[in-house]
Amino acid sequence: MLRLAKFLAVTVLLLPAASLRAAPAPVEVPGGAVQGVVEGDVLHYWGIPFAAAPVGDLRWRAPQPPKPWSGTLLADKFGHNCMQNPRPPGAPWPNREPTPSEDCLYLNVWEPANTTTGAKLPVMVWIYGGGFQIGSSATILFDGTQFAKDGVVMVSFNYRLNKFGFFAHPALTKESPNAPLGNYAVLDQIAALKWVRANIARFGGDPANVTIFGESAGAMSVQYLMGSPLAQGLFDKAISESGFGRFHLQSFAEAEAKGTAVAATWGVKTDDVAALRAVPAKEVLGDTTMSHNGFWPMIDGKIIPDQTINSFEAGKVAHVPFMVGSNSYEIGLFPTLAAGLSQKMSSVWPKVETLFDGFGRHDNGVLEKQVATDLMLTEPTRELARAAVKAGMPTYVYYYSYVNPSARKIWPGAPHFWEVPAVFGTMPYMEHDPEPATPKVTEAMNSRWSEFAKTGKPAGWPQFAAGDEQWLDFTGDGPVVRKNLLKPRLDFVEALPPPPKTN
Repeated sequence: MLRLAKFLAVTVLLLPAASLRAAPAPVEVPGGAVQGVVEGDVLHYWGIPFAAAPVGDLRWRAPQPPKPWSGTLLADKFGHNCMQNPRPPGAPWPNREPTPSEDCLYLNVWEPANTTTGAKLPVMVWIYGGGFQIGSSATILFDGTQFAKDGVVMVSFNYRLNKFGFFAHPALTKESPNAPLGNYAVLDQIAALKWVRANIARFGGDPANVTIFGESAGAMSVQYLMGSPLAQGLFDKAISESGFGRFHLQSFAEAEAKGTAVAATWGVKTDDVAALRAVPAKEVLGDTTMSHNGFWPMIDGKIIPDQTINSFEAGKVAHVPFMVGSNSYEIGLFPTLAAGLSQKMSSVWPKVETLFDGFGRHDNGVLEKQVATDLMLTEPTRELARAAVKAGMPTYVYYYSYVNPSARKIWPGAPHFWEVPAVFGTMPYMEHDPEPATPKVTEAMNSRWSEFAKTGKPAGWPQFAAGDEQWLDFTGDGPVVRKNLLKPRLDFVEALPPPPKTN
């Protein structure tokens, strides 16, 4: 009964407005006053502009201060999603995401409803994933209610995606040769963090205790922010969930060449920056969803100075407490990434068969996905952790191996993304057939993320250290500390030749 009660409690997020109570006085932020909404024990503010709409002459520029509004903004609705095409249908959770628009730089705040004046609660800032092509801070699985109940002020925000967020072109370079260029999405993230530092105290948050966390492209963003000179001093702790630490970024020259080529299909001359910004948004977007066609982050020299793994290994990252981890069967969600791997690795495949058991199935397709998971995520996780420890950063490494009951019919291990609802305490939206272990896993992860934000020292979780590499494995039997997790497998894939570039 307790398990069901905890799961049913989350459904209050979907109750009608009749369950709402009067909110405290409006809060002054850059642009004007905002009025929050009390829902149960939580006060939330949705859809606060943190920057001007990046439209017209502001397209492909660093974010600018928000345009002032008159009166008090009732912050009860999420702002527009950033431009993106519809994602594949079939999401198992309710959809409350707004329509896409170039006018999309909005953020959201959740805080305990009884926060006292002058409170200094820990702050967590969420960066969503979606391959830098899709994503939304309004996704219900990213709701900050549970973190607020844990005594945390949680913030989420939108950032520009695909060609709107990552675009280089000679005309833009000629226009502003000394400006940070190309990685406009990361500049959006930096602007949101500056907003948090300057304003979160008005919401009961401690601007000197800010934890950034993200998953997939959001975790990659955490890594870029850690290595960006423009983001230094804007956060105090960092969490990277499934962040593809060895992902190879294109050069700025390569990005410019791709930008020039696509602009030509829009009929834009190389030096006509006004025409470039006048291209209709739908034409800029095109018809792709998750196919990036090269419009990803790039090494621009100012925002992102180097490959992630190089920045970490050189110690040229923010020296803050660091949590990093991944899931046991990440590539199960992207089977095409592993297809044919046994043929490509035919010379060493007998060794694979001795090290990997395919979750006891000894199935070639499962083996391929296990190897791809370790190549793309598990081993890079270990390498980032080793580099962080070498740099003197308190480091905690997790492994998520719990498989939801409804997922077991599809995957033998935990696929990409499936730890996220456990972290947020929103698992009831994802898992409609919970077992007794399900709420326990959710409690174990959510509480440790909150503890890390509060203290930098999550309970029952040894630090990862040189010569003492301890991981916390989130299993159906509870969190288990494992020393040298999967070491023979990870040593094997670490020794393999680097994979081909992916851009």
